[in-house]
Amino acid sequence: MPATHLKRERFLDEFFIWAVELSIDISGLFENQQYIDEIKILLERYGRALYDSGKSYGRYADTLKAIANWNSALRRLLQGAWDFGFSWNRFELSTHHSCDACDD
Repeated sequence: MPATHLKRERFLDEFFIWAVELSIDISGLFENQQYIDEIKILLERYGRALYDSGKSYGRYADTLKAIANWNSALRRLLQGAWDFGFSWNRFELSTHHSCDACDD
């Protein structure tokens, strides 16, 4: 799955660039697990930015997977960020099936 790996690396880079543009000390934040609440808020904020700009849920999910692969200690601590993603995914799915003709 080299293509998936490259895609996730690109998404991880885009997340880091986004954070740096907001003057967030990303390395300091991810260095210590005591900041998990701040990381969760940051990831949800990033997810909202992706959503507002019309990006797909899959892009957000791949970004979370890339972060978990980059820093495996965070893998289990990302539940809050995944919760936001699952809410997004449910909304996205319901909007794709909301036509009156589809209910026949």
